[in-house]
Amino acid sequence: MSKLLSIATDTAIRLRDRWVRNRPVLYHGTRYIDAIVESNSILCAPYGDTCVSLTRRPETAIYFASLPRDDEDERGAVLILDRQKLQAAYRIDIRHCDCFGGASNDEAEEAIWKDVVDLRRFLIDVVYVDDVRVDIEELAA
Repeated sequence: MSKLLSIATDTAIRLRDRWVRNRPVLYHGTRYIDAIVESNSILCAPYGDTCVSLTRRPETAIYFASLPRDDEDERGAVLILDRQKLQAAYRIDIRHCDCFGGASNDEAEEAIWKDVVDLRRFLIDVVYVDDVRVDIEELAA
């Protein structure tokens, strides 16, 4: 196992260890944690599919939290969100993206098609991702 995969796996285990037993959760990986915490919201992406993308897989959230961004000045983080509370407040759609080789469920993605506001109502925890770059194919192997 490569060092990178080991770090990502350790981070995923830390995420799973923070689950509340028998409580469905969704993850959101980000490099903009300070802005999210300050605004108490997750805003829809300004380009592409204008939604808030979430995932059922901690590895996928880690991948997106570790992506380099042109304008980022923050370290990556994964937000752990209470799925039931989100579902009571927002419509959540399962998404199938063929971004990663055509498999329809690689990301285990779910989407909310509007900004998620009053985030603290839904937030279970925030886990900071070590400053690593993760290869999604390596995680899936």
